[in-house]
Amino acid sequence: MQSIDPGLALTTLTGRLVDETQTAARQPGVNCTVTGVDPSTCMLVQLTLWTDQAPDGVPGERFDVLHVSQPHRRDLSGARP
Repeated sequence: MQSIDPGLALTTLTGRLVDETQTAARQPGVNCTVTGVDPSTCMLVQLTLWTDQAPDGVPGERFDVLHVSQPHRRDLSGARP
């Protein structure tokens, strides 16, 4: 989690976060990625689920996920196999 400047314009913040999330989602080996903002605490969280180990040099904490259930994933528009 990281702090967000409470004085930052919402349009500036959301534009940047959408760009970052889309860039992360296009990386080889990414299963899914999500960005969330808690407006009550001005905190940002970004999570990326990799199909295997995250490549070296990717910042952030690492957690092992043993199983992900994804029923109907292929029914989502834009979903990758």
